[in-house]
Amino acid sequence: MKIARSQSKESALNLRKAVDALEGRVDAMSTALFETPSFAKTANMANTFQRRVKKGVANRMGKRLAFYNMPSREDVTALGERIISVEDRLVRIEAMLLKLIPAEAVQPAPGPRRTKRPPGAKAAARATRTKTVAPASPAPAPKTKAAAAKTTTKRTTTRKKPAAKKPAAKRTKT
Repeated sequence: MKIARSQSKESALNLRKAVDALEGRVDAMSTALFETPSFAKTANMANTFQRRVKKGVANRMGKRLAFYNMPSREDVTALGERIISVEDRLVRIEAMLLKLIPAEAVQPAPGPRRTKRPPGAKAAARATRTKTVAPASPAPAPKTKAAAAKTTTKRTTTRKKPAAKKPAAKRTKT
């Protein structure tokens, strides 16, 4: 077991020495390369080319977005800044109003009218609308079967349906 530990320590030391030597050689080569005027010139040209390409792509994208009537990144950024300034003004106006009017005098605005009923209330409303109505006085005994059928049916109160709309007349070319 002691032998395995000493071998692993030796191999770790050898690996560390090899990595240090490699780093030294790469550092020496890169220093020699980066200090040359030709590298500086090439790096500057690459940077200039990259900026030109980026600007050209942005211009073309802006033109395409304008063609399709869509906002560009600059337009969205400008809108965001305007919204922030409007919100800041609104906060200042609210602060001035609170100074003029005490907080106790301000009552919250009433909520909107409730136009929809809960499901249980809908069923109850339907039941009251379709109530059966009994005749006011007892009817005399019918003489025929058809008359008997008319008097035994229950009358219900229902809403009249609105008349159907007539289709629009077709226009003809003259």
